[in-house]
Amino acid sequence: GKPLQRAGVTHGVINLRLGKLPTMDGPWSEQGFDVKRAAESVRDQMRIGDASCFILALGTSAYPKFTEEHPDETWRKEDGSVVLGNSGSAIPDVYNDGGKPDPGDRRWAWVSYCSPSWRAAINGIVRELVAELRQQGLLKRIVGVHFYGYHDGQFAVPIADHSACAREEHRRFLTERGIREGEPGSEYAYFMKQIGFRALEDFSRAAKKAFGKPIVAVRWCMLPFCAEEGSYDVGSFIRSDAVDVIVPQPTY
Repeated sequence: GKPLQRAGVTHGVINLRLGKLPTMDGPWSEQGFDVKRAAESVRDQMRIGDASCFILALGTSAYPKFTEEHPDETWRKEDGSVVLGNSGSAIPDVYNDGGKPDPGDRRWAWVSYCSPSWRAAINGIVRELVAELRQQGLLKRIVGVHFYGYHDGQFAVPIADHSACAREEHRRFLTERGIREGEPGSEYAYFMKQIGFRALEDFSRAAKKAFGKPIVAVRWCMLPFCAEEGSYDVGSFIRSDAVDVIVPQPTY
C-alpha cells in the first residue's frame, strides 16, 4: 500500500467477507454479526495505505445455517429441489469440473437472491458496520462500496430460481414495468438475469443511505456484451439509481 501511495495511487480496496463459511472465516454466523471484529479488520487493512481512501468490498454470502433458519427462502430448481453450492459456485454445474464436489463434499443450500430475510440481514449488517466505523472515525476514509457474493462473486444465475420468493419478485418486477404476463419483457428467463443485479441495487441503495455522504457503488461482472450475464447487467446498470460504476472484464 505505501509504495503505491508514493507512486500517486491513493485509493485501494478493503475486502471483508461477511458470512462464516466452511472454507472461509467471517464475522457473521448463526451467533450474529460481530461488528467490533469487522471494524477491526477494516482498520487493520487501512494500515497498508495510511494516506489512502478505500472502496469497501463486502462479501454477502450467508453462513450455511442461514438457509436452515429460512428454509422457504432457499434457491430452488424448477422441480422444487434445493440448489446446493459451496463458497464459490453452484454444484452440480459445468463450472466445477463437470459437477464434481470439492474435497470433503462441502455443499450447503443456497439462499435465493430474492430472499427478503437475507436482504434485510445484509442491509442491517451494513447499517451496524457503518455506525461503528463512523464512531471510530474510519468512515471518512471510505469513498465507495462493492458488494459481491454467490456464483463466482458476481451475483450470476447459473441455475434458474423457482423459489416462492423469486416468483413473488417476478410479479413485482412486472408491476414496476407495467408489463403483463405474456407480453414482451415478461419472460421468466429474462427476469432471472436481473435478480442478482436487483439484490445488488438493494444493498447499494441501503449503503448510500447509511453512509449519509456521497459514495460510489461498484458492480463487478462478466464481459459486458458477449456473456449473457454481463450483457443484461449493462441494461440494468444504465437504468440504475443506485449503482454508479460497472466493471466488466474485457475478456475472461
